[in-house]
Amino acid sequence: EAYRLGEYEAALKGFDSLQSQDPAMAFYEGVSLLGAGKAMEASETFQRIEGGAYQSPATWYLALAEVQLEEWEKARQTLRSITDTEGHQFNREAAELLKKIPTE
Repeated sequence: EAYRLGEYEAALKGFDSLQSQDPAMAFYEGVSLLGAGKAMEASETFQRIEGGAYQSPATWYLALAEVQLEEWEKARQTLRSITDTEGHQFNREAAELLKKIPTE
């Protein structure tokens, strides 16, 4: 309920109590961390998600976390992995964000 209402700090308390390796729970925990301004923890959470239905959106949100952390090279690599994946659900968004990443 807290997640749905955008109350990410409250949602995180619920995820802490679950301690699940479930990819869905890890994904929503990562989104909550990102929404709560905890990009480093969000990044680590998204990196734990491997395969399945949550891999694609987790990669996109990982890129967003890397942008928040100003980890430009990592963000570019993650965004390119999205744009190089045919049919990725965030392909268009990744291409647009890639254009906005500062060059070093």
